[in-house]
Amino acid sequence: MNAPGLIVHASVVALALDADGPLFGLALTGPPGAGKSRLAAELIAGCAHRRSRLLADDAVLIHSREGRLVASAPPSTSGTIEVFGTGLARTGHAPPMSVKAAAALAPEAERLPPEQSWAPLGPSGPRVPLYKTRGSAAGLVLFLRSVTSGHSRTAGHDAVPVIPERP
Repeated sequence: MNAPGLIVHASVVALALDADGPLFGLALTGPPGAGKSRLAAELIAGCAHRRSRLLADDAVLIHSREGRLVASAPPSTSGTIEVFGTGLARTGHAPPMSVKAAAALAPEAERLPPEQSWAPLGPSGPRVPLYKTRGSAAGLVLFLRSVTSGHSRTAGHDAVPVIPERP
């Protein structure tokens, strides 16, 4: 079932976690001035594979499609990113895509936070894992690579089987 869209205060990056795999839809959330655009720019500019792209900055249209969160850029802001203190910059942009996770910019992120999720369409809508970050692009990419490969066991991504201890 598809649900109507909602404009959400967030940025979304189509993130290349490896050289040739699918792009990973990552929503960046936080209050105004938290650094969402800065982190998006760092994730894109720092991509070793040169494939990461901006989907939307500051405002993103989120809707539900077949139980997944799908993001697209509002036409008025498509292909632009705010560079704090400088103005708007044109950038390549990604087509609409599924959001796989969200990262909340939080100055006081816990070392090992409890499982959390992001549900921008409300409690009955789709949700994705929510990770809190202080804004480290490199740390976020390393963590997401670990989660998607099944090596991290946090925030609902228990892909690694738990082996019972021997007596």
